[in-house]
Amino acid sequence: MAWDGNQEVLMAYSLVRGKYVISKVTGPNSAVVISDGAILQQDGQIIEVGGYQDLRSRYPNEEIIGSSNYVVMPGLVNDHFHVGLTPFQMGAPDLPLEMWMLARIGARAIDPYLDQLYGAVQMIESGTTTVQAIHSAGRGVAPVDMAVADKVVKAYQDSGMRVSYAPSIADQNSMVAGAGGGEEDFAAQMPGDLAERYRSFMARSYWPVADVMPILEEICFKYGNNRHERVQVVMAPSNVHRCTDEMLVALKDMATRHQTGIHIHLQETVYQKLFGLQAWNKTPLQHLNDLGFLGPEITCGHSVWATDEDIALMAATGTNVCHNASSNLRLQSGIAPIGKILAAGVRVAMGSDEAGINDDKDLFQEMRMVLKLHRVPGIEHTPPTSYQVLEMATVNGAYASMFGDRIGTLEAGKRA
Repeated sequence: MAWDGNQEVLMAYSLVRGKYVISKVTGPNSAVVISDGAILQQDGQIIEVGGYQDLRSRYPNEEIIGSSNYVVMPGLVNDHFHVGLTPFQMGAPDLPLEMWMLARIGARAIDPYLDQLYGAVQMIESGTTTVQAIHSAGRGVAPVDMAVADKVVKAYQDSGMRVSYAPSIADQNSMVAGAGGGEEDFAAQMPGDLAERYRSFMARSYWPVADVMPILEEICFKYGNNRHERVQVVMAPSNVHRCTDEMLVALKDMATRHQTGIHIHLQETVYQKLFGLQAWNKTPLQHLNDLGFLGPEITCGHSVWATDEDIALMAATGTNVCHNASSNLRLQSGIAPIGKILAAGVRVAMGSDEAGINDDKDLFQEMRMVLKLHRVPGIEHTPPTSYQVLEMATVNGAYASMFGDRIGTLEAGKRA
């Protein structure tokens, strides 16, 4: 019981007990693990972490959650997530990414609240408590909408999860890519009536910067800037080739003004890398660097085709990577050079992307995949350790999703 100056306020305390309490990863081969440990929490805030017997003796009347048969660990962070019902469940087979995106266009629309809530339930079931929801409205519809934002955020508020809401933005090249705007080149080859229908369809998705920014600003003012305990807002340009330089710079400026981050798909397939070489005579990441885009608040999703020069740039600028191993396998995109990326000192988070390996958003399964996938033959190669993989799914995801040091470890002062 406490007194706030006017009335008594009930405060909810509890002891969360486990045979092992995994407090935090401290290095590639080390972690703080307390045997027969417990956490004292009050209203979702960690007050103390230590041995169970010691905490129980000092707090004998508090509710006990768990037992000596449990493991207590930080909630997992899915740093790259899109949909509840997966493309495969909606009828799109696994194909190379560029063909797979076309196969998805005819999918029926789903209420964003129900779709994201369905995904949230699956994530909670497998230990994920925070998600970066990169939500795309789809082709042929408004790219950003306040009503849609309200539904997506409400789904996670109702579920109890933390969400970093990232409305996906593209203003070119989302169906057919070309250095000067692939869709117009494609339309020029169509019969007149079909070409006009195609142009009209794509125009509904491609809004000018001046139309997109006011709505994003409204979303930031409503949900960003730490106005809500469990909600962040992050900018999400769909990909380097899918956004004009004007859009990329505007989104970077928006993120800077609102002191938030950016999550961008990067070099997911070899074709995206080749696009950069054709359009700018350099990789897409190097083009972003020319725009002054990179930095500690930027997370590059996938980065499968990152070159050694790209990785050095990431390290020099503090740019983060989000590893989506299962998705990259399913869509024949490749295997990201995570060993090199980690060796360069780049922070790596992880995500399930559209589906995960088994269409169920299980981040434990994703961690197993990452741990085994990068075991390159030869004793000279050092694969990621289990400690590093756990760090990807906890503290690194916390930073990349803009929840920072509030979550990701079990320490006094952190959120429970």
